[in-house]
Amino acid sequence: CRPFLLAGARQLSTSQPISRGGSPGGGGGGAAVPTRIMTEEEGQPSGSERQQYEGIIDKLKRLVESERRRSAAARASHVAELAARTELQHIIRACVTDVRADVE
Repeated sequence: CRPFLLAGARQLSTSQPISRGGSPGGGGGGAAVPTRIMTEEEGQPSGSERQQYEGIIDKLKRLVESERRRSAAARASHVAELAARTELQHIIRACVTDVRADVE
């Protein structure tokens, strides 16, 4: 009867929230991770544990999708900013060239 942890679970004395800061209980809204040790005889988690895991998985999937959307929006904003800056640089160069031509 050798105990083992569920895939991805850490052995802790109690369930602790997952935080964005990387440390357990360190702020941020996270999902509690069940950390019960199961023996080989127990096999699969019970129905309520399974629902809890599925709820956590769904919440994390939504979080990942939200972060992907935010990242895509940030990239698009960055590209637009670079394009606007380049356009402005061309206008300024044209103005400088015109002023130099007028001065000479």
